[in-house]
Amino acid sequence: MNEADDLVARGAEHQRAGRNADAEALYRQALQTRPQHPDALHLLGVLAHQSQEHRQAIELISRAISISPNVPDYYNSLGCAWRALGKLSDAAECLARCIELHPDHYRAYNNLGNVFCDEGRFDDAIECYESAIRLKPGYAEAHNNLAAALARDAKFGYQPAENDPAPPSSSPAAKKP
Repeated sequence: MNEADDLVARGAEHQRAGRNADAEALYRQALQTRPQHPDALHLLGVLAHQSQEHRQAIELISRAISISPNVPDYYNSLGCAWRALGKLSDAAECLARCIELHPDHYRAYNNLGNVFCDEGRFDDAIECYESAIRLKPGYAEAHNNLAAALARDAKFGYQPAENDPAPPSSSPAAKKP
């Protein structure tokens, strides 16, 4: 492992522990050592997304993809950032690419289901959530999202009221025009 890889690994430990400022500092230090380090760019993008800096996240993660175009997690993260901006077709494209690269990526199926729910495509969303659950039966978020999609699907008799809240996993930003 080289110095930049070590810095990214240490940064990821900080990020998992919720010490995002420490993680960011280590990722930036890794980029000083190796300016095109794809994992450092990706993880900085994830931090930006978590901080609601979605355009910056898209820029950073896109740079990571341009360097390493076959890393499924990069596309999953990019899809989430596009969804947060309400760019649902871009989000769906990224998430589909993630699944193409890694057909067992249960989080990508769940995230794609969220995009389909945002678009009102409940049958497609339900299929995605069921795929996520098949891949990881204990994945509570997918179970919750499946229940919400089933409840909102008109063919099951539910008609949301005008002031009915969106499913818990739906991003308010995704609802903006």
